[in-house]
Amino acid sequence: MSTRNSFLAVSFTHYRAVALVITATCALALSSRPVSAVTVFSDQFNAGSTLNAAPTAPTASSTSYEFGVGSASGASSSINPGDLSLGLGNTASVLGEIAAQFGAAPVTLASIGDFIDLQITWVATSNVFSGISGPSTQVALGLYNSGGSAPQQGQTLFNSTSSPNGGAKNWEGYFGNAFGGSNSKTVARPKQTSATSAQNQELLFNNASGSQAFNSPQGGQLTSGSKATTIAETQGATNTSELRITLTGVSSLAVSNMMFAGAGTGGTLIFSENGTTNTASDFTFDGLAFGWRSSAIAGNGPSNTVIDVQSITVTTNVVPEPSAMMLVETGFALMLSLIRRRRS
Repeated sequence: MSTRNSFLAVSFTHYRAVALVITATCALALSSRPVSAVTVFSDQFNAGSTLNAAPTAPTASSTSYEFGVGSASGASSSINPGDLSLGLGNTASVLGEIAAQFGAAPVTLASIGDFIDLQITWVATSNVFSGISGPSTQVALGLYNSGGSAPQQGQTLFNSTSSPNGGAKNWEGYFGNAFGGSNSKTVARPKQTSATSAQNQELLFNNASGSQAFNSPQGGQLTSGSKATTIAETQGATNTSELRITLTGVSSLAVSNMMFAGAGTGGTLIFSENGTTNTASDFTFDGLAFGWRSSAIAGNGPSNTVIDVQSITVTTNVVPEPSAMMLVETGFALMLSLIRRRRS
């Protein structure tokens, strides 16, 4: 064999070995999915999160929350370590919610069994499922694809006749609500392509109010797998609301909405409801919302309602393990080392 042919044979063997190293390493990394959930966002409001300020890029422990309300009358909000306090005005029927992008990168459900989970621990400080609250009182939470668009800065008024562009107008995703009565449901929130008012920024209440909630187009209620019970509790109770979205097929999702007594999901299950869809087309999530609608009992006067949020956490099982990512880096480092050695 000639010197040139020997060189080509060695080179071919060399680069084939490199290719095999890269292929094996990448395959191992891609198949190395964690069995348990990995936290991609955890906020106790002590790491730089803001409220009603100019949105900035979120991190794993902070973000920019924007508070939207159906009416400005008496609305209040503040943020401090361990406490995001939100108040609705002295109105018989009004809704309010916080919205934010979360985490350093979007989460995309790609394989059967992939899920994303949102948990929010909050205190029913005043007149939420107690006192003067009626059966239309509800607490809701949702997960969305923001399309890279942060919420509108500041306290958005959903009953304004202006029609803001951007913000949460084109967010799409899923939310669940827990009613004081028996109307709880899980719903798909579509992009508000036809909206002609600030209701296009609302994310959680699907035509619950003709002047405050999103409705153009309206959301689609998911097929219910179980019905929830009504909710009544003492004022000042601590709860944890949980929304989990799981990929179950090529275009199928299961959405569960639960509420537990106390901080975390280890307490008594107060409420639960499941929904499914087989027409899903978007499986990416990077936005969240949480809020409530205050609705007084008929014949009773309105009263202020207040919720104090203690923590917000997003977990998923689709993030590669750090050890797998290290294997990828090691594979490429080995490839570069072999190339340098061959050239020398």
